[in-house]
Amino acid sequence: MLLVCLTVLGLNAYYSPCAAAPPRDHSLHLKSVPPTSTRNKLLLISFDGFRWDYDRNTDTPHLDKMAEDGVKATYVTPSFITITSPSHFTMVTGRHIENHGVIHNMWFNTTTQERKQYYQTQFVDSYWDNGSLPIWITAQRQGLKTGSLHFPGTAATYRGETVMVRQVESPVYDYSDEADWRMNVDKVIGEWFNQQDLDFVSLYFGEPDLAGHKYGPDSPEVREMVKQVDRTIGYMRDKIQEQGLTERLNVIITTDHGMSTIFRGEQANQIILSKIPNFSFRDIQFQLLDYGSVGMLLPKEGKLEKVYQVLKGSHPHLHVYKKEEMPERLHYSKHPRLLPLILIADTGYIVNGFLPLNYNKGDHGFDNEALDMKAFFRAVGPDFHKNLLVDPFDMTDVYPLMCHLLGINPEVNDGHFDNVKRMLASEKLPEGDRVAENNTSMQVVTGLAVTVGFLALVFVVATSYNVWKKRRA
Repeated sequence: MLLVCLTVLGLNAYYSPCAAAPPRDHSLHLKSVPPTSTRNKLLLISFDGFRWDYDRNTDTPHLDKMAEDGVKATYVTPSFITITSPSHFTMVTGRHIENHGVIHNMWFNTTTQERKQYYQTQFVDSYWDNGSLPIWITAQRQGLKTGSLHFPGTAATYRGETVMVRQVESPVYDYSDEADWRMNVDKVIGEWFNQQDLDFVSLYFGEPDLAGHKYGPDSPEVREMVKQVDRTIGYMRDKIQEQGLTERLNVIITTDHGMSTIFRGEQANQIILSKIPNFSFRDIQFQLLDYGSVGMLLPKEGKLEKVYQVLKGSHPHLHVYKKEEMPERLHYSKHPRLLPLILIADTGYIVNGFLPLNYNKGDHGFDNEALDMKAFFRAVGPDFHKNLLVDPFDMTDVYPLMCHLLGINPEVNDGHFDNVKRMLASEKLPEGDRVAENNTSMQVVTGLAVTVGFLALVFVVATSYNVWKKRRA
């Protein structure tokens, strides 16, 4: 595996070398954990591309039961750009993407024009080791035992350290194989948590993202994949109980982003840069296009303003920014890896270069305020309230929550623990606080009330009708 540092020769104004930080004396960061510690274990699971509302149109009894036994969020807002590697690294660092520097699924070099796809990028240490530590390294430095299976960022080395126990998928791995999903659950629950006594594990599943791309988020295929996710959650919870971990293991299940339908056909008015009047790729030194809703351009020297003026306002569904003018709320402007021009499409559109090359029926990467990009969230375990529905929060807030559950000191992060602490059992809830939508007891009571009301209505109508008949007679 070739480990290449992202260096851009002669382009320091836009891009800086990503030299790895010098190794630290790890002994300064370890905090001994007493053998009798009552700290509970934590499992973080991501089902890639599981949109916040997927369970509304599909029967998901195990997800429903998990919400009844724990906490459900209305949705979670991922960081922008809403794609896999950047969003997952936000999840385990609590940092916005412009702060942790994993700005795209792809590693690229603007001088050599080299690009590495998602899988190859996992092994470019310098891309990930850019100043922010994932939670598994922070926990290890404070005396905990950690593991990660298939989670983005698992393969990389951070300041000379890797996650203690890890498994990285092969280049031809089938992310949809349900039998393999169960083998991974067995490994994490049975071996890593029970036999090896790990304290924290991050576990990644590549669906329903792939089904959403191929068939669209509203397709029968996605609904079937959501059912597979639900079965896997049921299998996992059974395994937790079998291994005697129910009262010692907290589980957080979430995702990196949602999914939106891509508009196709003649009426879609596709965004194709080569067809925009006065735009020329001869003015461009490097481009990152055709990978979804966001594109980046590096104009040649002296051409920045020309390209910007040509593209700005050129298409009703394309928004063009100089990176320093990006909306502050997106937190996607300050990192030196970001190219000078950033192009963002409206939800449902793709930024194409010469020709339309992206044929996905569903995609993501869009503005994180778009409802289609919101992520789902469930949590269950001894440290969580039961049957609680909480308001939306940001993905950055998951990190301080996990640090609190593990009893470790967090690294510098952009999350806010106050936004999520009410889901903890140690926090007293206000009188009459909302509970999860799928409260079985409430459903039964509501059902009985509706039935009684209906029968009463029938009785009143029947009685009134009989009285009316008698009076008429």
